[in-house]
Amino acid sequence: MFAGGLPAKDAIEWLGATFVPVGTGASEKLVLIAQALKANVLHSTPSYAMYLADWVRREAGMDPRELGLEKIACGAEPGAGIPAVRAKMTEEWGARVTEGLGNADMVPIIFAECPDQSGMHFNGQEYVFVEIIDPDSGETLPIETGVAGELVYTSLERECVPLLRFRTRDRVIARG
Repeated sequence: MFAGGLPAKDAIEWLGATFVPVGTGASEKLVLIAQALKANVLHSTPSYAMYLADWVRREAGMDPRELGLEKIACGAEPGAGIPAVRAKMTEEWGARVTEGLGNADMVPIIFAECPDQSGMHFNGQEYVFVEIIDPDSGETLPIETGVAGELVYTSLERECVPLLRFRTRDRVIARG
């Protein structure tokens, strides 16, 4: 679990799916549970998904594809959006790999990919105002195709600890 884990858990259960939290150091339990429940999605960091593929081969003596995962939803660190990393994860698991982006200080997952996987979409317009700024000068940049900079968030509905122009240090490039 990570700071954004509880809202992700709530969203997964709201969709009607079964959510099974498995913490650090419990890869054996994860594999046993995945087999027993015939799990089809793994929600993890990209580094753990890669570690788990190696662990499954080494410790469980099986090809990761045998677990039957259809999707790996990643976040909490860079990786799944990097073409070479995504390709390696897809090859290892035989599963579609998607990425989400958020910030535990504002919203755990606020950007996500659609099935086209042509970039992330902003999904929280009613809750967060997003800006792109020049990371050096702090100057606000227009959100238009090709603009690159740092994401800045302002909460629109938060009553407890509202954040104004919160600098995420996440670097993005806007696409059309």
